[in-house]
Amino acid sequence: MKHPLVSVLLAILLVLEPPSARANDYFAAIDDLPVAPGMAEDESASVVFDSPAGRIVTVVATGSARLADLRTYYGSALPALGWEPQSADAYVREGETLTFSYSRDGDRLTMRIRLATSGAGN
Repeated sequence: MKHPLVSVLLAILLVLEPPSARANDYFAAIDDLPVAPGMAEDESASVVFDSPAGRIVTVVATGSARLADLRTYYGSALPALGWEPQSADAYVREGETLTFSYSRDGDRLTMRIRLATSGAGN
């Protein structure tokens, strides 16, 4: 039988765990788009435009992940979420397009993801 203090300590550690370390971490502005392992969302860089004609959302994540690993991760994760690949960096689903762009500064990779409704700035 576990000591009650161990259970309390485990509960505290789970609550204090940083969001970037949690499994199934999703972007705040695109709540069904996972943040890839090795990347952390920069919520201050997000841009959201929503209108009756559709939406345009840009989210940004930075980290030490390799570009090839990101493409592999999203190439596997996105089809499971209903996204159809158009290329290594573009997906479509239900009238929306998801595009990825990347830049590197030393060891830091910045990933920008743009979601746009067809006809709303595509």
